[in-house]
Amino acid sequence: MLDRTKLIRPPLVAVVIEVDSVIPSDFTRILRLVWLAPDITDAILDSRQPIELSAKRLSAMSNPPPDWPAQRVALGFPPRC
Repeated sequence: MLDRTKLIRPPLVAVVIEVDSVIPSDFTRILRLVWLAPDITDAILDSRQPIELSAKRLSAMSNPPPDWPAQRVALGFPPRC
């Protein structure tokens, strides 16, 4: 029988979910965060993010902008020169 999960998920994602018993929706929500601009990630890790940027707001972003300048604007960071 054909396993549909292998068709809709990249193989690595399916392996991590299965091996680590991760809830798929949690994993994919966190996985999106790896595409954030490095300075945004650094600011969050150092607790220097804008006050309105909460974990709830960040995880609710279903499709963050792919380009870093647009991410900064969308998340309330000042634009970089």
